[in-house]
Amino acid sequence: MEKPVCELCGGQNITTLFTKDGLNVVKCHNCSLCFVYPQESPEALAKRYSSPEYFNTKFVEKFGYGNYSETKKLSDLWFQKVLAQINQISPKKGKLLDIGCAFGYFLIQAQLDGWDILGLERSPYAVEYAKKTFSLDI
Repeated sequence: MEKPVCELCGGQNITTLFTKDGLNVVKCHNCSLCFVYPQESPEALAKRYSSPEYFNTKFVEKFGYGNYSETKKLSDLWFQKVLAQINQISPKKGKLLDIGCAFGYFLIQAQLDGWDILGLERSPYAVEYAKKTFSLDI
């Protein structure tokens, strides 16, 4: 296998942090970016994110979120802390884009906090869930 090169800075001082589901999560020691190496094919990514199991598996050791729909209360508390940090950096509320927004839990908290929200998500399952459950436009 080729040695990974950082997609952000081009650095080559990279170490593996852990391997999960056959994928290596690596860290660049030049810029601290963490990323998956090697990247999955677009087809493999589409298959992974299209599966409802990605968000609702009972097996923590599997790649994905565990049972994401059952952890909303915990997620809300975490996202409120994240928003507090964002508000310190950017006290003027404006537009907020969440890339990889899953079921939209962060978007809901941001909207309640006064942000104009927009979410992007590649999982058709998650988009449908967010639309049906929370009437979010993702």
